[in-house]
Amino acid sequence: MMYQPLKAKVEAPNYHFSIDEFNSYLPNQSIEPLSGQFQTLRKTATTLLLKTEIKKERYHIPLFITVEKNMVIDMYAKLPSYFLHDVFFESLRKKYGKQTGYKKKDEHAVYTWEREDLSITYSAACTITCFPIFLSIASQQNKKKSLLQQLKF
Repeated sequence: MMYQPLKAKVEAPNYHFSIDEFNSYLPNQSIEPLSGQFQTLRKTATTLLLKTEIKKERYHIPLFITVEKNMVIDMYAKLPSYFLHDVFFESLRKKYGKQTGYKKKDEHAVYTWEREDLSITYSAACTITCFPIFLSIASQQNKKKSLLQQLKF
């Protein structure tokens, strides 16, 4: 039998996602120039909780943003389970450096980066393969009122 070599291109399922897709939604950015449709989920006297999506050809990422005085104070992204953890985690390490914290329980892991200006939390899990769950980025001065803290309680 003769075998023909395959000439198919195999790509990771992150579909050319760049961590820079979140740059416009990072804490301390003004909400004014942000493009996209925002749905208001909660409104108080001082804050707004908005929902939007980062949409590309092969992925949709639901994104929740807390806004105070027209400035983003935190963001929370629900990441697609078909993204590869290794690829996404490496892009976080390239941008923010080595994580400052790591906790693992059973098949779930939480990575944290505590920087002077930002508090970053990334969660992933493994079954047969490893996949991301969420990414939360809050400003240090507002991390106690971030969406992630509210979800914990």
